[in-house]
Amino acid sequence: MKRFSRWITIAILVAVALSIAGAAPASAQAATCGEFTTQLAAQEAANTSDPDGDGIYCESNPCPCSSEWYAQHETNTSPNNPPDSNGLPPVPGSTEAPPPGSLPRQVWPLRDRRGLHRGLRRVPRRLLAKARHFIRQVRTAVKGTSTGYSREEFGSAWTDTAVNIPWAGNGCDTRDDILRRDLTELRLRPDTGDCVVEAGRLRNPYLGTTILFSKSDASAVPIDHVFPLSLAWQMGARGWSDERRVQLANDPLNLLAADRSSNSSKGDSGPAEWLPPSRGIRCAYSVRFAQVARKYELPVTGIDKRTMLRQCARLP
Repeated sequence: MKRFSRWITIAILVAVALSIAGAAPASAQAATCGEFTTQLAAQEAANTSDPDGDGIYCESNPCPCSSEWYAQHETNTSPNNPPDSNGLPPVPGSTEAPPPGSLPRQVWPLRDRRGLHRGLRRVPRRLLAKARHFIRQVRTAVKGTSTGYSREEFGSAWTDTAVNIPWAGNGCDTRDDILRRDLTELRLRPDTGDCVVEAGRLRNPYLGTTILFSKSDASAVPIDHVFPLSLAWQMGARGWSDERRVQLANDPLNLLAADRSSNSSKGDSGPAEWLPPSRGIRCAYSVRFAQVARKYELPVTGIDKRTMLRQCARLP
């Protein structure tokens, strides 16, 4: 009888422990977003940071402090984080990051959630399902008008005044930050605070070729916006605050050093109209496109989303 009672007691204690563990994420998600200083802190509080270590965040629940999270929990924006002109809170983030180029090892995009690593690494075959799962979370919408768009709507080109993104306010313009991240064998101009890149070698992610960069022919290595700014304008950015648009235009997650011909042929195209000529990198490109879309809560067209999913269906 005593042994039976002991087993009942153990069973009750286990049930209570499981109940507490299961209730923790829900209680955390009931908090207001203003209590968290970063998106990552909110995710960790809600126990959705990345439990299986696959690099995909918020798999089972809406990301805390996303628009879907607000809809579910009917929270108010923090007084310190007022919504911008389209009603969305400012995109959370941090300027704290290792210096550009200090993380030489390439990782597949979902392991590089902030755009700190150079280039795009091919998605491993075993992670194709994870890539498709991530892309499926991107919303779709009909493309709007481009009326009123100009590059100036997203701030001065390569300004260092963006907020809440890596390397913002570090004294170097965004273009040089990305060149320092993506190029190897760098030669920096003296007396520029290690900012201005004079020369280097680029492993072009879109063609798989190597480009020797020289400041005297700087246009040979343009910086590509993965999610083009004109397309972002048509998909909702026209209603954003100036601060949010400047953030998108200078976010390392949305920027890749590339070649002149690819950048020119891409223009403001989405994935349905343009993909990198190198077929092996198309899934990684699609995932990066989806990363930017999800971070900034930008929808894509239905055909763009279907195209992105196809790139990760199998590898060539």
